Amino acid sequence: MAGFPKERLFEIEGNCRYLQCSHGCHNKTYLGDEILIKMAQSQENGKVSSNLIPKCPECGGRMQVHIELDGDFLRDKSWQTSCDAYQDFIKKAHGKKIVFLELGVGARNQMIKAPFMKLTNMEKNATYITLNKGGDLYIPEAIAAKSIGIDGDIAEVLQQLVQMR
Repeated sequence: MAGFPKERLFEIEGNCRYLQCSHGCHNKTYLGDEILIKMAQSQENGKVSSNLIPKCPECGGRMQVHIELDGDFLRDKSWQTSCDAYQDFIKKAHGKKIVFLELGVGARNQMIKAPFMKLTNMEKNATYITLNKGGDLYIPEAIAAKSIGIDGDIAEVLQQLVQMR
C-alpha cells in the first residue's frame, strides 16, 4: 500500500488482507478485502453474523486471516518465494553496512525481532533501529552498542526526521 513492489516484501507473519482455510486443506490464500470490509461494517459489539464468515471453497470449513496465529499458518508458494528472496538479500548484504529498521514491533514479538537482533550481532557493520511507542522497546545488551531505540509515535518520529533533512 506504501508503493513498495510486492516481490520486495517479506511478510513473515502473513497479511490480514488474505484468508486461508482454517483446516489447512489446501495450499492457497485468497484476497479477503471485500468480505473483511463487509464484516467490519456489519459487526455489532465485536461480533459478526455467522453467515458472513467465509467458507473454504475446497472443504467448506471456515476461513481465517492469513496471520501466524497458531500451527496452522499456511506457508504457501508466495510466502516461500518471499522468504527465499529475503534470505538471498541477507546473503548478499553480508559484510556490508546494513540497517535493520523495526517499526512498531512490540518487545514480545520475537518472530520478527530475534532474526534482526541475531543478524545485528553477527554482522560487523550492522545497526539495529527499533521505533515503538509507550516504552515498548527491547534491546539486548549484546547489541546495545550497535542499536538505537526510539520511543514515540511512528508517524510523528518519521515526520520529524523528514523535517531534519
